[in-house]
Amino acid sequence: MLDADYFLALEAQLWQAKVTRDVTAVHAAIAALKAQSFAAEDECWRSYYIAYALLICCQLGEDAKEHAKAATEILKQAHGSDQQSAEFYTLVASSYGHLAAATQDPIAKARAGLMSDSLYKHALEADANNPRTCLIQGLSYLHKPRLVGGSKKKAMALFEKAVSLFQRSKNTAAAWPAWGQQDAMYWLAHCYLHFNEFGKASALTEQLIASDADFGWASSLQKKIQQKMHG
Repeated sequence: MLDADYFLALEAQLWQAKVTRDVTAVHAAIAALKAQSFAAEDECWRSYYIAYALLICCQLGEDAKEHAKAATEILKQAHGSDQQSAEFYTLVASSYGHLAAATQDPIAKARAGLMSDSLYKHALEADANNPRTCLIQGLSYLHKPRLVGGSKKKAMALFEKAVSLFQRSKNTAAAWPAWGQQDAMYWLAHCYLHFNEFGKASALTEQLIASDADFGWASSLQKKIQQKMHG
């Protein structure tokens, strides 16, 4: 098994590429993953992180439909052992969610959305306290229209749970995957702003900016909070 530090360093590299909107760097990371030598038991993690990087490309607006389809296929072919199921189910659920958002055909969109919902259930059955599952399911509730089950209140509750679980995991031995804490804090602040909880929203964005000055999304959100507070 590869050292966890390898994967943690890769996550940090992908996060920096994401917050600086550097799609070229994301593709460079994918190329490095494909070229890296892995033990047989680690091959599933190569696929996991390639898919994760492809979903970052979706978030950055680069050919979301094709990248989501590619991520979905990679994960379907490479699902790991039972102990990895929560992570893999969560990521493939996210892939189907991105696919649903990027698909115009209503039948294909509905099919991808239903598949995403089903996979979240599997992920929660495998590990109800995986913070990344809470984060990604919260994003699903946040971005769905209300007519098909979207709910900002449900999203906020899941983001709060994700943030709490990430904080709790800091007190345990180093483990991976570890990505998602900054995302959970950002989207929780986004929900707090929506519900006019300005103090909570501002405190989270200040933490994010202090930890990473390059996180422009957090800086933009902080400006919106200040405008709404004093506007």
